Amino acid sequence: MGLVLGMELLQQERNVVEVSICINSQAAIRAVMGNRTGPGHYILDEFHHQQKELADAQDRMAILVRWTPGHWEITGNEAADEAARRATEGDTTPDAQLPEFLHAGPLPHSKSALRQTFHAKMKQMAMELWSRSPRYQWTNQIVPDLPRASYFKSIARLPRKQTSIITQLITGHAPLNKHLHRIGKSASPICPSCHEHEETVTHFLLSQYS
Repeated sequence: MGLVLGMELLQQERNVVEVSICINSQAAIRAVMGNRTGPGHYILDEFHHQQKELADAQDRMAILVRWTPGHWEITGNEAADEAARRATEGDTTPDAQLPEFLHAGPLPHSKSALRQTFHAKMKQMAMELWSRSPRYQWTNQIVPDLPRASYFKSIARLPRKQTSIITQLITGHAPLNKHLHRIGKSASPICPSCHEHEETVTHFLLSQYS
């Protein structure tokens, strides 16, 4: 969209021989140079349409689209960032001064952006539900930041039996007296070896055979 608005400003210039349009997005430059369909392709169509109109009106003007590093204290970048900040606060250009194709109303939402937003929202909801689980505190000490995709990918490579054992140890739902007593399958939660402490996962792994 910045390219389109830049071309709109160029329409107002006269007697300009050479113009450089500097962009800090290499993806935008690749999109401009090609013609592959994708999200927001109608914006690229408008850019190419403006480019043709400008070439017809000012055949001497050479337009170069080039990459410029972002966040390098370049004057143009700083001005663009400041303008973007003001726009988020409501300081926007009147519709009448915008390109004609923007007069129809707000831009349509990007499907890919909507999909990313949906997945991010679902991930946040899952994290909030998990944090309210009675097993959260215990599990988080062993495997922090669940639900975490990297964790599930790592255990997915293991045989089912090993994955089951790891899950039992992490959640505490192992066939030990502490858990068996809680579900009514054992008369006592006490360790049958030491007869002093509850037979928890920690006790079984760290104390029972020490």
